[in-house]
Amino acid sequence: MGGVQSSQAFETLRTIEGCNLFIDIDGTLVSEAETSASFAVKAKVQELKKSNKLWICSNNNDISRNIDIARQLGIGIVGVDSKKPSKKLVKEALKVIDSDNPTLVIGDKCLTDGLFAMRLKCKFLKVKRKTNKKETLIIKAQYYIDNLFSPLFTYEQ
Repeated sequence: MGGVQSSQAFETLRTIEGCNLFIDIDGTLVSEAETSASFAVKAKVQELKKSNKLWICSNNNDISRNIDIARQLGIGIVGVDSKKPSKKLVKEALKVIDSDNPTLVIGDKCLTDGLFAMRLKCKFLKVKRKTNKKETLIIKAQYYIDNLFSPLFTYEQ
């Protein structure tokens, strides 16, 4: 499998229509530790909601933060107590998918979001990762490892 890392931020994505969309929170909609999305991200979510079914998911342990971000964006959340790419989350996701439409996972990490897409048997759209100066050494190490494996994945463009 060959792949390229997208240099495109979530808020600048092309128009997507008629899909089930699972969108990662951390690194995709907001950087780690942020508690609210930018105006541009909120606008893109509103645009996508017009012709797609959207859910967000996160591996962040701050469940109340994740739920609050979902409320801010006005979209559902799956896997509140499970992490990507777990079988439990896949089962939850499969329950909400409209089988008449294609499914797409949008995220910044191939080792979580990309594997989640593979388990759902759908495409993965990798976006440019949002970062901030408050990220811990552990988070930076995870990004480094993810970047090493990124070329092994094929991405939707």
